[in-house]
Amino acid sequence: QEALDNLPILVQEEDSAYIALLKRIQSKEETLSFSSLKEFATSPKNFIKYKLKDRKKPTDAVLEGSVCDALLCDYIKPDRFEFENNFSLVENSPTTDNQTLFCDLIISGKTPEEAKKQANPRGDSQDLYLSYKSFIEAQKSGKQCVSQELYDKCLVIVEGLKKSELVNSLLDSVLDVQVKQEWEFKGYKFKGYKDAEGNNLLIDFKKMADANPDKVEREIIQRKIYLQMGMYAESFEGIPECYLIVFDATGNFSVIKIDYSLISYGKREYQYLVTKFEQCAKQNRWAESYNFFDVQQRTVYKPKWIKGFETDPDDVE
Repeated sequence: QEALDNLPILVQEEDSAYIALLKRIQSKEETLSFSSLKEFATSPKNFIKYKLKDRKKPTDAVLEGSVCDALLCDYIKPDRFEFENNFSLVENSPTTDNQTLFCDLIISGKTPEEAKKQANPRGDSQDLYLSYKSFIEAQKSGKQCVSQELYDKCLVIVEGLKKSELVNSLLDSVLDVQVKQEWEFKGYKFKGYKDAEGNNLLIDFKKMADANPDKVEREIIQRKIYLQMGMYAESFEGIPECYLIVFDATGNFSVIKIDYSLISYGKREYQYLVTKFEQCAKQNRWAESYNFFDVQQRTVYKPKWIKGFETDPDDVE
């Protein structure tokens, strides 16, 4: 309560949504995830912004990765219907604000004529309705809209993965896909989804800009994928074998095993971050930025490789 009575000054977040978020954090009712903890690892300020930001429509690149994940899950477990349950093929999607408003009005119960009059998109009301009918039905069902072009592109990527002996040798050991994981640590609730798991086996599907193993290795560190795998490894006794099946838009792919030592490091970092998160909540330090994680004052020293000057005394480094 003391923290709530002395809220930090955050100009852009100082509203009812921010106050409500702080209350949920203080009462440990706010559910955390790998994504939110990764933002906190950057700074408390980043965490707040992540939690309060509007959830925008996913880009085609992000959607492409999600569709490929679903198609891979259907390859492993056809009876799960991951693509069918979460996505819908649409002929056309609105591209302008007027067209989007037209569709939103119909979804809310307006007739095509009423929606046309209010949104004023170009074209005949019935022609517009027929053009966006599949999009409107998909929105009503809560599924994500996928164009035929994007779907076909994803099919090509997944078909390439299905021809790999190495990929199949891993997928043959999978017992379940899209496994929901919920747990608590230090009283905080966590939630996540494991793409695929088996006996002492954890597999994650990742779409990256480049599936070249040399670049994937750097991405694992930069994107803290080892942290994600370390968190999901909490549901296993001990540390499981962890693999990434990485693919890119060109159809190239690679299979990467993450060593036990890095998963162990990820688990330790997860525990450290939650400890710091608890400290941040108790001390109400959400306005702090990068220096929150500095143990002492950050100082930059002159590197030895910087050249000197002719006028420098001999004893000056």
